[in-house]
Amino acid sequence: MTFFRTTSSIAAPNDLASAAEDTHRATLAIRRRYGLDRLQLGLMLDAVQEHKLWAGKAESFTHYLADLRVNPAAARQYMTVAKKFIVELQLSEAIIDQLAMCNMTVLYEAAKRVTLENLEDVLSSVLVLHQRDALQCFNEMDPTYDFKRDPPQVNRVVGQFYELPDDLRISVLSRIARSPRALACDDKSA
Repeated sequence: MTFFRTTSSIAAPNDLASAAEDTHRATLAIRRRYGLDRLQLGLMLDAVQEHKLWAGKAESFTHYLADLRVNPAAARQYMTVAKKFIVELQLSEAIIDQLAMCNMTVLYEAAKRVTLENLEDVLSSVLVLHQRDALQCFNEMDPTYDFKRDPPQVNRVVGQFYELPDDLRISVLSRIARSPRALACDDKSA
């Protein structure tokens, strides 16, 4: 168990500020390495599938993934993202390093929509926006997106709200009014 380090093994209790900074830097480095490893895995799995390199190791590519204990949906995401951003678009290492720190669901949705024409907008959304906002941005990029209609998530929440008994609806409204985020939104509109 010598491989794993904790903040208690990094620094003495009187040096917690230093331990916090060291831990933060180590966490970022691990997160970056993890993201880059997922992209590398995507490139490798794409080659395994494309050239049938799984033959002789498994009955099919799906069985190959199962033997490696790689979730097929995750493999598809890794492969799609790596192929799009590294192979097709040939983004610079600096940008790939930044993308490695991003959420894979966001990267996958971006990879399905990105073109040379919208590359700057997509990268801005991925690198700047929160996950939920980036995903909404990608939904809005769809040519069939109807800006006049509420998105399904809004309709679902409103529907659930109106299915509640009156006393629970009052409780929901009261909670929203007390929410610091709701108050922050009210302050901005003033």
